[in-house]
Amino acid sequence: MQSILPTKLTCPKTPALETRKRKRPNTAISAKDKEDKEVEDMKSYKFKANPVNPRVMSNFNIGIKVPVHKEPTKAIGFAFHSTRREREVDHTKEEEEERVEFHAKPVPAKILQGVTGLPDAKKLPLTCAKSPAFALKNRKRTFDFDIKPEEEEIPQPIKARPVPHSGVPFIPNLAHKTTEIAPFSFAERDEAIALKKEEKKQQLFKEEQKLREFKAQLMPIFDNVSGLPEKKAKKTTTLKPFGLSHEDVGAKRAEEWSKKMAEELEAERHQTFHAREANVLYKKPFVPQKSDKPLTEINDFALNSDKRAEQRQQYEDQKRMREHELNLHKAEIERQDAIKEQKEIEQMRAAMVHKSNPIRHYKAVEVEHSDKKLTKPKTPNFSDRFKNRTVL
Repeated sequence: MQSILPTKLTCPKTPALETRKRKRPNTAISAKDKEDKEVEDMKSYKFKANPVNPRVMSNFNIGIKVPVHKEPTKAIGFAFHSTRREREVDHTKEEEEERVEFHAKPVPAKILQGVTGLPDAKKLPLTCAKSPAFALKNRKRTFDFDIKPEEEEIPQPIKARPVPHSGVPFIPNLAHKTTEIAPFSFAERDEAIALKKEEKKQQLFKEEQKLREFKAQLMPIFDNVSGLPEKKAKKTTTLKPFGLSHEDVGAKRAEEWSKKMAEELEAERHQTFHAREANVLYKKPFVPQKSDKPLTEINDFALNSDKRAEQRQQYEDQKRMREHELNLHKAEIERQDAIKEQKEIEQMRAAMVHKSNPIRHYKAVEVEHSDKKLTKPKTPNFSDRFKNRTVL
């Protein structure tokens, strides 16, 4: 029997891996470094207000734009080419036209004697009164200016028709035809029909060829054009001045202003001068009174720069408080992460400790002799040849 050695606890050892010898520099900036850098930049930036310009206290009109008054708009007439052309045309007409002097002719003596130059008045016939023909169906109003005398109707002679001659009887002319017996034959009719068809085809072919041929039409003669209305000569365009609205307004204003000035001049003419009494000579001299108003109190100026400085200070305080709260929150999160990581390491180390199972001890095996008899071997006697065999 071999001796059993006592068991010991397993000592864990770190494996000597080759990756420990390799080192790679870390150039990436972590999120924590970025936040620290932003916090330092925020702390380094400080707001500094500019000093107040002393000229603001001496002159209060600094920075105020003085409005520039533009000159009133002067109305200038439009320089149209049409007006210029009109002036040129009028100038040329005046040069071309000759001065014609008017010489009155003597009055004819016939005008003083009676009416001249008019035809003689026609004498109309007298109106004949007739009863209206209301009962007639086809009545029509007629105007008989020239009444003619009624003509007497002449009776026409009656002519009798001649009596037919009954001596010679009527004999009709009857021409009897006899039918000639001939055999039935359609050959000639078929040939005639075929010939007609061929002629019809040739005729259509010739008509189509004529239609295909190009025949240019003759050029029209525009000397005597019929069917069109006569060309009417249009009158030349007469130039008229433009009726612009601003011209009417300017004319109205000028008229109103002239009326107003005329009224003022008329009023000044009719005014009479009345001198007032010289009461100043008998009154006491003027003595100025002292003012009862209090002196002007000079108060501090409420500058916008001071307000902005206070607002900026409040903003800086709020910002500092937010940063402090953010740092506390980050520190608390880091502390909780460190505690959690420490617990995980402890659990991992406890799980990595090897705990071996103890060796089991059993009873020793004692070999004893068996009480059973030994097995006697026998032939199985599989064949049947020895069963029915008799010994002689």
